[in-house]
Amino acid sequence: MFDGQTLKGLTMKQNLLCCLFFTLGWLAGLMPLVAMANQAAPIFSAYPNAKLRSSLAQEYEQYRIFLTADVATTDASLVTAGSLHQHFYMISNSSSLQLFQNYLAAAEQAGFQVLFQCHTEQCGSARQAKALGDTLSPENAVYNYHRNPYYLVVKRDSDQGALYAAWFIGAFKDDVAVVQVVLQEKPLRTGLINVAADRHNATDRHNATYCLLLGDK
Repeated sequence: MFDGQTLKGLTMKQNLLCCLFFTLGWLAGLMPLVAMANQAAPIFSAYPNAKLRSSLAQEYEQYRIFLTADVATTDASLVTAGSLHQHFYMISNSSSLQLFQNYLAAAEQAGFQVLFQCHTEQCGSARQAKALGDTLSPENAVYNYHRNPYYLVVKRDSDQGALYAAWFIGAFKDDVAVVQVVLQEKPLRTGLINVAADRHNATDRHNATYCLLLGDK
């Protein structure tokens, strides 16, 4: 690393070039993190005219999916880990039944196996239905959108690992909310952390040499 004395004799143009060079080196260090954040989208498209309220994507996370309408017990649930995507959609002028049938048909057509489903009274009381929807929401809540509820969990096996998808669909007044979870099982990636001191020192030495060469011109 070099200090301000080294740059004292450099012109303003040369100083700007040095700053740009340092910035590019810093951005290069962030590129692996940017690439990791650019994850593939879930395989299920949004319902026509759906508005995305919120979403959450994590490259690797552990998640519990309930195979029961009663989330007070964890006996009927599965815990898995992998690439996690959550979406909260809002749809107007539709019904929770219509949306449920469309998601079910899409899942079955894509070769998914139904692990659990419930609808209306089968999803329990209003309090139980809301609690069930909350487990899938990226906001941890479905608010008032738990009337006339439908819940669906499906699974498809592949060489890359099991792929799970779950939906809670609930209505309130003229709107319907869909909260969706898609989880692709995969092993945890390691070796993603570099030794910052070694990398930064090497970059600083390289940049210092470049700036000194500019100063000699």
